[in-house]
Amino acid sequence: MLNRPLHLVFGPDEPYTGDLQTTCREFAERTHDYCAGMGAPLSISYDWQEAIIRAAITLKLSNFDETGGIIAAHTTSIPEAPSSGRTWDYRYCWLRDGLFRRAGAQPYRRDAYDERFISFTLSIASKSGHELRPVYSVVPSNSIAEWTAR
Repeated sequence: MLNRPLHLVFGPDEPYTGDLQTTCREFAERTHDYCAGMGAPLSISYDWQEAIIRAAITLKLSNFDETGGIIAAHTTSIPEAPSSGRTWDYRYCWLRDGLFRRAGAQPYRRDAYDERFISFTLSIASKSGHELRPVYSVVPSNSIAEWTAR
């Protein structure tokens, strides 16, 4: 059990040369300020403000900036149905779910994210002779193979 603050930075396998405590504090402050600002343009009831801002942050974190892909969820191994024996990994971009995420983000909408997701989808759909699949890696050129865990 931790009984004191612990500061961590995840990155390349090399020593961190900065002042770790100061860097972590600055990152936490900048993250807090950014997230607090997400709710500023919204007209929402005070009763729901915290939950809606938390949801907006989750939606934002679902976007992969480099390609525009949107993961379906921040989890894995969700059963298809009780006792079905099949589970799905939602850390990929399910095109349908990505569209639902963008539609759900409309009150917090930033056009750049919409444009990136449209570009992501078009980059997949525009390939000639390519049949659309329901799920892709957030990097469309990376293939994903279905496999059974044993």
